[in-house]
Amino acid sequence: MERGLEKQKEKFAAMAVFLFVVIYPLFLLHGYVDVLEAKLLLMKGILIFTFCGIFLLLMTDFCLQKNKKRYLWEKGKIFFKSLSFTDKAILGLSGSFCISFALSQDKNISWTGLEARGNGMLYYMLMFLLYFVISRYYIPGKRERNWWFVSTNILILYALIQFLGFDFLHLFPQNTEGIVTDYLSFLGNTGVFALYITLVLPVALYFSCMIYKKQDTTSEKILFYITFYLCCVGILCANCDAAYLGFAAGYAGTAILIAKDIKATKRFWILTAGACLCIKLTDLLFVLCSETVRNVSWMTDTLLKSPLLGAVAVGSLIIAGLLKEGKSRRYRSIFITLTVLSVLALGGTFLWFSAFDRITPLGKFENYLRFSDSWGTERGYIFSRLWYVFEEGNIVRKLFGWGPGMTFPVIQEYFWEEMCERFVYIYDDAHSQWLTLLITGGLSGCFWIFTALISVIYRVLKNGRETVWGVLLIVYLTVSAVSITQPITGPFLWLILGVAEASVKRSLDITENRTED
Repeated sequence: MERGLEKQKEKFAAMAVFLFVVIYPLFLLHGYVDVLEAKLLLMKGILIFTFCGIFLLLMTDFCLQKNKKRYLWEKGKIFFKSLSFTDKAILGLSGSFCISFALSQDKNISWTGLEARGNGMLYYMLMFLLYFVISRYYIPGKRERNWWFVSTNILILYALIQFLGFDFLHLFPQNTEGIVTDYLSFLGNTGVFALYITLVLPVALYFSCMIYKKQDTTSEKILFYITFYLCCVGILCANCDAAYLGFAAGYAGTAILIAKDIKATKRFWILTAGACLCIKLTDLLFVLCSETVRNVSWMTDTLLKSPLLGAVAVGSLIIAGLLKEGKSRRYRSIFITLTVLSVLALGGTFLWFSAFDRITPLGKFENYLRFSDSWGTERGYIFSRLWYVFEEGNIVRKLFGWGPGMTFPVIQEYFWEEMCERFVYIYDDAHSQWLTLLITGGLSGCFWIFTALISVIYRVLKNGRETVWGVLLIVYLTVSAVSITQPITGPFLWLILGVAEASVKRSLDITENRTED
């Protein structure tokens, strides 16, 4: 009987994952008029359905027990004994957020997230529960992954159609010509779409590289390929600088992850050559639809027209041909070294032109390599002002922040008039999830969330059944540094955290069972 109830809990967790990765990204009510409200409505519906189902199963199990006090005592001991380092960090984060909420000057705004796109205390409590449900009861499987890819392909195909100038589903409200370039697909804002695609691409790339393994069917292998190449197209359609940052992080992370497998690495370089061809074909498609296609950004145009794409494709095929069995360790060391040196060189260049040389003209790279108020579409302004607010805050604010969902009230209190005088548009968010967390949750919130992320990344790369989830968390950490805090893609952070933790627990359970046998 008990095992039967556990099976039912696993089904509820699997259903929650399925709904989030398949239905949720495609769900809208009235187009872009209420995209955020529609996503929040479905998100809450999925969570209420899941939590209530599991709660009823727990209550059924409890009611069937003869000695209820002993049962609660034993279950409590088992729960606390099973807590991983990541679980404890999430509990620490929830406690820290409770303190931040208690210290908030406006409890209503802080609880509902009314001025933070719904990112209030209620939202975070739901996310903590989602993490524990998924990490405890979900068994990572192929079905949810495959349907996730199918859903993503539908999402990208419609985004491509929109980018080419067609919106046959009429998602845009009337008289909105000025905001057309800011919205795409069924996720709304192009930045949200970009963040979502950067999370799917590494998974599609990983499984595309591992297709020589026999557990995947031919149709699944074709699905992996299609999803990977459509994700490359989706990155171009997102037309967002943050998308390329996430693309680079996911691509490099996946390359390092599979480097110990020489067959997978060869396929990686062949797929890279294919990605270059895919980019050129997309450029040709944009040219053919030049009368209706949206304008592309400088970075997207540079990539589409770059003569280096051909050289990269040829070079990738040469590398794939030169790789030999038994050389994976040396290759991996070289690739990791080059990646680290590239990151250090880029970081060093940014530091040099931001702190020491502020005179040398950088042309189009000015807003990328030199920090100023105009850096990153005026992100530099909001970053520097909110950092100043944090520095000026008392010790309690530094430790616990101003409360969940309180970024906009802080902006209004400290530099609203100055911002309105300087810019045509205004910021109601830090445009960096890290900085938003620092303002709303303080150093304590930052410490706990980073502890949870680093610990689960380490554990899933070391013991997880599918280590690619660690790469996804690295990508999220990277892109979230320059992306807005919003609850549309926000649940996927907690979903990935839960799946990664479930992967580790599942792997350790299998290892323990084999040891006992």
